[in-house]
Amino acid sequence: MSRYHLPDTRPLRNRAFSWLWLGNAISVLGGYIGLLAITLQIYRLTGSPLAVGLGGLFGGLPAVILFLFSGSLADRVDRRRLVLLGSSGQLLICAALTLQSAVHLDALWLLYAALSGQSLFGAINSPARKTFAPRLLPKDELQAAAALQLASTRLASLVGPLLGGALVAAWGLQAGYAADGLSYLPAILAVALLPAMEPAGNRGRRNLEMALEGLRYILKDRLLLSLWAADLSMTLLTNPAALLPALDATRFGGSPEILGALMAAMAVGGLSLSLLSELLGRVSRVGFGVLASCGIAGLAAMLLGLATRIWLATTALALLGAADTALVILRTALVQARTDDRYLGRVGAADYLVGTIGPKFGDLRAGAMGSLISPAGSLLLGGVAALSATLALGMGTRLRWEEQASSSGMEA
Repeated sequence: MSRYHLPDTRPLRNRAFSWLWLGNAISVLGGYIGLLAITLQIYRLTGSPLAVGLGGLFGGLPAVILFLFSGSLADRVDRRRLVLLGSSGQLLICAALTLQSAVHLDALWLLYAALSGQSLFGAINSPARKTFAPRLLPKDELQAAAALQLASTRLASLVGPLLGGALVAAWGLQAGYAADGLSYLPAILAVALLPAMEPAGNRGRRNLEMALEGLRYILKDRLLLSLWAADLSMTLLTNPAALLPALDATRFGGSPEILGALMAAMAVGGLSLSLLSELLGRVSRVGFGVLASCGIAGLAAMLLGLATRIWLATTALALLGAADTALVILRTALVQARTDDRYLGRVGAADYLVGTIGPKFGDLRAGAMGSLISPAGSLLLGGVAALSATLALGMGTRLRWEEQASSSGMEA
């Protein structure tokens, strides 16, 4: 195997991909600033981890309802236009959030509606966006592209909450929402510079027919289903986001800056892992890598539940971030490499659904359990359940993953 620098930056030699990567990185940075603002506003209004977790429910439902429709749409029409539509809609919602904060509406239902609207436009945006890398890059660069995208995301998740905490502390929630909205402009410009991204061979077909065809295609691929099952078990059971405001308030003083540090801590491990794209590219047994990630996440959730000092809490969150990043890189590259262009939108929609409902409904689970028992109890029980799920998946699917991974071109 040839040697590459850490990280593997070959995809950035493609001008179109490099502009997409940069625009998306700026947009994701703004998204984390906005996420801190809306999380903090919900918690200030209610003082309830459950209310924060319900934000995940409202943010996840549109993705569940629309995933087959949006994926089929991405396989029928110009994918570039769909991304422009989705990103523009998300920008307008940020503008509405900025306004409501500036005039102090402080309506919980409006915040939940905004989360649902962001999810709706994201369900249109993301499946189409996932088709760009396979169209622009050779297959042997897709894992490096996934690692670069994850690196920018993790860096944004590190800097975004810290910057968001400082902005909100200095100028109020409206500053966080405004920064989120402005961050969409570079991403929209990068997509606007692309040529048309017409899908292959599906124009003129009915949406329902294509949706059912895509569902049959997905259900036949046991490897993808196993990967998605592992991802869901990890994020549903170990996602701590809804509990962080309560942990901050009860253990670490309750300041926006500390909340920003806790939200950023997951990015430390995630960013470190995503920068090791050359080493991660040597993972030939995809199932082993996925199972190891899930097991580490379960242990890290338990450690966070026991942590009473800020350094221990941030260490546990960094481990969670590293585990999540490893799983996402392996999953994303494999999904893109083995999917025919005709189905990329529909498979991308299913991948977006998994990546959305796991964290969002994980927020709901964590928030509900945190309110019923305690934030620490929610994390401990979730970690034990994640370890149990990892053991069950390993016993049931490990050999099949190894065999199919070697035939998909993912070995080092």
